[in-house]
Amino acid sequence: MNRKTLLEQLTSDIATYVLGGSLSEDDLAAMIVPEGLDDRFSDYDRLVDLHFLLDDEVRNFTEQLQRRIRRIKTETKRQTHTTHGEIDGRIDWEQTYRQRASESPGNDALFVCENRIEHHAIPENLILRALLERIQSALKDTKNYLNPSHEWTAPWVSDGLAADFHYLVRQNVHIQDIPVRERHEITSRMFETALSSRQELYQEAARLLKRRLAYDDGDPDAIRQLLGATAITPEDDDKLFELFVLFRVLETLDEIDHPAVGRATLQSIQSGRNQVATYDGSQQLNVYYNSSGPDDISFIPRPDNPIPGSRGDGVYQMAHDSMSTFFGSYSPRSQRPDILIQATNANIDGTGTVSNPEKSCCVIEIKHSNSKKTIRQGIRELLQYLAFMRRDGEMYFSEERMFGSGSNGLLVIDDLLDDTDSLPPVAQSALPIKIVQASELTTEAAKIFPRIFS
Repeated sequence: MNRKTLLEQLTSDIATYVLGGSLSEDDLAAMIVPEGLDDRFSDYDRLVDLHFLLDDEVRNFTEQLQRRIRRIKTETKRQTHTTHGEIDGRIDWEQTYRQRASESPGNDALFVCENRIEHHAIPENLILRALLERIQSALKDTKNYLNPSHEWTAPWVSDGLAADFHYLVRQNVHIQDIPVRERHEITSRMFETALSSRQELYQEAARLLKRRLAYDDGDPDAIRQLLGATAITPEDDDKLFELFVLFRVLETLDEIDHPAVGRATLQSIQSGRNQVATYDGSQQLNVYYNSSGPDDISFIPRPDNPIPGSRGDGVYQMAHDSMSTFFGSYSPRSQRPDILIQATNANIDGTGTVSNPEKSCCVIEIKHSNSKKTIRQGIRELLQYLAFMRRDGEMYFSEERMFGSGSNGLLVIDDLLDDTDSLPPVAQSALPIKIVQASELTTEAAKIFPRIFS
């Protein structure tokens, strides 16, 4: 599958990817379906904040703020007050004589003084301050996403834009003199005044704030445009293929009618996070991406020189038998599985042991390739994961069925380019793992996944 096809398949799901990559140059807006995103993604509000910050117009507005704020608009109000024995401001003689005559005849020490005070609470400034509050809040909420190692964070982190913005909002007297209004206090009349201002600062602030409030209200067209314009996509096509497989796996689980599955909640795909999805069904089903899974699960590699008859020897023998079905031999392993589906509760007895491990997990390895060499590597890696999977230090599967039941390992490969429309099912029936092409993943996974639920 080429990059264009993969991006078309990912659609809305790409919004949860916040790892290494760059802002997409592809037009994804038409493919994004925003309905239900707020219910499906646990980090929905934070993701909207992030994509709001990645909007070019928001970034440009923030970059120009320090220069533009010097020309902030104010209104001058006249304020009068009475003094006794001192003069504070310009004397209003007409009011002074009038007040002396009516209140204190003959009191030459009474003066009515006038001061002119600059007033910042005008509609344009209230709109501006509301937008600055939204940007500041978004920066605070997304600080864990703004990793300096990611290209798309460079303007905010590496170039210091976030730090400069926070400092400006805290220290600038003009900004601090503008009162903060609650959302219900921001009126359509204020927007009209700001949009008709001669200053671009206020016009842009009004447009961006309107857009931000539309995101807050869940406007589907606004969110579609935002996510489509600011999607972060891996530059590595292998990583993009992994995401394609991951979201097809989640899509398949969503459609399985089984009490173990339940309703899904997706988490953003970011550094340091293990789970990418949790299902609230009877078995507390969790899905892990590019991770060894929960803390009690580990994958111990085989010895370099396996003892005949041991698990290590079994891996080599099974890899050889599996490849004989298709191509021939095998090649080296990687370090951890790409995807792990784990049912955490139903198969663990009172002692904390897995009572039926073959009904508890599915390990998925992904290879964005249809070459025989890479498929051989994938088979060997997957068999090693199954054979050396441990829970709390103990082997997950028994010696008799060290690779599970045949439904615990899934290798997903790119579509084959020869005349073979699909991998031969008869040849696979005797193997302890399943091998599927990307185009057949949803169909085949729908048959495999229910077998891992008790």
